[in-house]
Amino acid sequence: MSAKHRRIEDNLPYEDYLQTDAAINPGNSGGALVNLRGELVGLNSAMVSGSRTNDGVGLAIASNLVNWVQQRLIRDGVVRRGLLGIIRRDISIKDLGQSFKGMVPLETPLLAGATTKEEVVSRLGLKEATGALVAWVYPNTPAQDAGLKVLDVITEFDGRPIRSAHELSQRVMELDPGTKVTFTTTAILAERPRSRPGPVSAPAPVPPAHR
Repeated sequence: MSAKHRRIEDNLPYEDYLQTDAAINPGNSGGALVNLRGELVGLNSAMVSGSRTNDGVGLAIASNLVNWVQQRLIRDGVVRRGLLGIIRRDISIKDLGQSFKGMVPLETPLLAGATTKEEVVSRLGLKEATGALVAWVYPNTPAQDAGLKVLDVITEFDGRPIRSAHELSQRVMELDPGTKVTFTTTAILAERPRSRPGPVSAPAPVPPAHR
């Protein structure tokens, strides 16, 4: 195995592959990827090759994800995943320059003119380029109920640090719908439970003057 957390397309949050240099050929999908002790590491799923032969790299679904899906199929008959209700971006010039519904984070007043990752980090009040920036909040979702705003940066979710937008998607989708969670953003001073019942317990937004 040569890498973890690989993706074929950036806009598919479900993707979280192991990369292997072991030979994988067309038709091998669903086959076992094992280590030298014969233990299951993953299920072969795809290959990246210019010639459609095994001269490229293979991608496999990790065994712990396979087990997670299996347990939910046994328990519920379907795989149910959590939904927060945001479009998330990494803290990078490339990601923040992407448009969604006509809104480009780098063109907002807070980030306008920023040309380096370090400048973006400074303007967002971060210590480093980690976390998931909120680029859009869908209406009538847990994210809106929790008070999340565009340009908030989620740095912790359900007690675990968030290093990237993809990691946030993975953490959210691991949870069952209706799960109550807490999260921290750079736009808050302290955390508090929501004032009314709901699936999400969120920090209180800070007034703009304090951002």
